[in-house]
Amino acid sequence: MPEQLTDPIAQFPAATVACFDPTAGELPRRKLDREQTIRFLERLTAGGARSLLIGASTGQGHLRTPEELEQWFAVAAEARVGDAWRMALLRPEDGLDTNRHLLEGLKRAGYQCVFFRPGNNLPADASDEQIAANIQPLVALAAAMELPVGVYSIPDVSGVRLTAAAAAQLVAAPGSAEYLSLALTLAF
Repeated sequence: MPEQLTDPIAQFPAATVACFDPTAGELPRRKLDREQTIRFLERLTAGGARSLLIGASTGQGHLRTPEELEQWFAVAAEARVGDAWRMALLRPEDGLDTNRHLLEGLKRAGYQCVFFRPGNNLPADASDEQIAANIQPLVALAAAMELPVGVYSIPDVSGVRLTAAAAAQLVAAPGSAEYLSLALTLAF
């Protein structure tokens, strides 16, 4: 079991840098600059960053295609970042098959944690139950691969807010005992 799962809160880095992708062109189809991405991540860790959150954006990240995310995750894995954590942001609206594929790549590449937010495929008045049900299958996929999971809220993108009650339901989901010990759940 990965060390970060034995005592997740104590192991979690004190600070994380939300990493943007050096690109050229206009969203939603931009070209990732491989060399600049690697140089950027290496400089961040050389400057003391303990954790790098790959997949962040200034609000347009949800426009990236899964293929663009996959490329970004792979290029970020090439950076020499020492013992800094690589963490990835994934999206429920991409579906289980796409997320399974991305999670398998993240696991092979040695990412230490994945984050999910509520999907932008939820109705604006989604209940806490609907929000938890939207994220729960992805948490189960990640946990089956022994990838710690964090959850976060960004209502400007998802259209709904992840409440503490929804996060609690996610943790307490029926039939979740087989994977919850593998899930790091943070709500912020």
